[in-house]
Parts: sequence; structure tokens; C-alpha cells
Amino acid sequence: GRGKCKCNRCECNEGYQHPRCKTCLGCPDPCQTKLNCIECLGFNSGPFKKNCSVVCSSNIHYNMVDQFTIQNKKCQQKDSEGCWIKFNLDQLIGEDNYQAEILKQRDCPEPPSVTAIIAGSLAAVALIGILLLMLIKLIIYMKDLKEFKKFENEKKKSKWAEADNPLFHKATTTVTNPTFTGE
Repeated sequence: GRGKCKCNRCECNEGYQHPRCKTCLGCPDPCQTKLNCIECLGFNSGPFKKNCSVVCSSNIHYNMVDQFTIQNKKCQQKDSEGCWIKFNLDQLIGEDNYQAEILKQRDCPEPPSVTAIIAGSLAAVALIGILLLMLIKLIIYMKDLKEFKKFENEKKKSKWAEADNPLFHKATTTVTNPTFTGE
């Protein structure tokens, strides 16, 4: 069904390969092209949910199974709900005609815990804030310590200990008369 027989030899349709015109190298992957129909037929969900029997029933004959018996084309695809669907396809006579075995059990990952994400984010922000404040406090402490040591060194070198202020000048002045002899 994917070519014509001329003189006891197959002439395959475009894309299909000899000897029996079964494989098509240029065709899209049937796992991806048939995913929406497989999801609709097997689990009654997906984009073809409302018109599944019209769109998909003519070209896919399917069985829901616990274990696969068809081993031709193994597929594992993610459906519209984020679950993994496993199914095997066997191409029947014709270009777009498949026998499918769909595994009854889908693998659906657990959704992320929103409370854990929010709590973790808040804790991280609080921790970063506390560390930043501690770093700022440490920098200020180190600067103050340096200034205090500088003050202590200047205090040791000062002449204030002599009780004389170098900046202070007495308001009274003493003038000596050179001609006064003391008499």
C-alpha cells in the first residue's frame, strides 16, 4: 500500500525505501505525529478530545495493554498534561495506517511543592540579608577599630599630658623696657 508493483518489482512512493516500501526516511516520526491520537484514544484527553473518533479512529487501531506484544516501533512521548505515555506502533497496509498498543499506566511526575519553593526563597532572602548586615557591621567595626588605634597612638604622642595646650596663648603680654634699670 506504499508503492506499486510493476514487473514483479516494487516501485515505492516518495520517501519509502526498498525492498518492501516499509520504511520512510523522509517522513516525520510517527511517534510524534500520532501522539495526539494516542492520547485521545487511550486516555480521552489532549487536543483531539472532543472529536477523537472522527480524527483518529480511521487510521489507528489500538489496544490498551499492561505489557507490549508489538515490538516494531517503541515510543515514549509527553502528553498535554505532562505525563509520559508509552506506546508501540506497527505500520499496517497503507501509508497512514497503524496498529497501536498503549500502556495503560502513564508516568506522571509529581508537581513541585509551591510551599517549599516559597519557604526556601524567603529563607534564602532572609539569610542573604542577615549575612549582608553582618558583613556591613564587620566592615564598620574594623574601620572603627583602626580609627581607635590611631587615636590611641596620637594620644600617646601628644603634649596634653604636660597640661599645656599648644594652641592656647595667654591674653596678657609681658613687655620689658630696655631703658628701665630697675630703680
